[in-house]
Amino acid sequence: ISDTAFCIIHVNGPFYNAGQDGTLSICSNDPPASLNSILGSCYTPGGKWSPLLHDYGIYNPVYDTANIYYYIVGDSICGFDSAQIDVSLQAAPVFKLPNDTILCFGDSLILNIINASASYLWNDSSTVQQKIIKSPGIYWLELSNLNNCYYSDSIYISYFPKNQVSKEIYICANQILEYKANFYHPGD
Repeated sequence: ISDTAFCIIHVNGPFYNAGQDGTLSICSNDPPASLNSILGSCYTPGGKWSPLLHDYGIYNPVYDTANIYYYIVGDSICGFDSAQIDVSLQAAPVFKLPNDTILCFGDSLILNIINASASYLWNDSSTVQQKIIKSPGIYWLELSNLNNCYYSDSIYISYFPKNQVSKEIYICANQILEYKANFYHPGD
């Protein structure tokens, strides 16, 4: 006598999906970016990033380096899946406008920003490297480079009123100051 037995095995998961491979090109002055969002909407959460990120699933150009980051999810029973995100870090243009400034009436200020590989855009839509400031206001400059990275800075320019002396002058108790046909005594 013989007998035959059949066994059907169904594997009901879990099934792990690490998502899709991708790339991220980010500027050095950009805000942090989510690598999880690059994986797509069907990835299985709870995996690990390798190398480790400063903040889980978030690439921060201040702390993290350009690298290939792997997202690995799964277990030893049902297996593992992985996806990779290739992150490239682009240098942003760097410059600094002077501090906010007060000028004497009739004076001007020359702002000359030199960055050979950058494109310039001033607040008045001009695209020159040098700007001559002759009136009060807020002036801003945005630079963009070949990496499509941007940086901007601003300066506030104001002027002393026409008839205001912009310098303190000290005189001794026994002195008199003559200025524009007027005489000033100590304490005036």
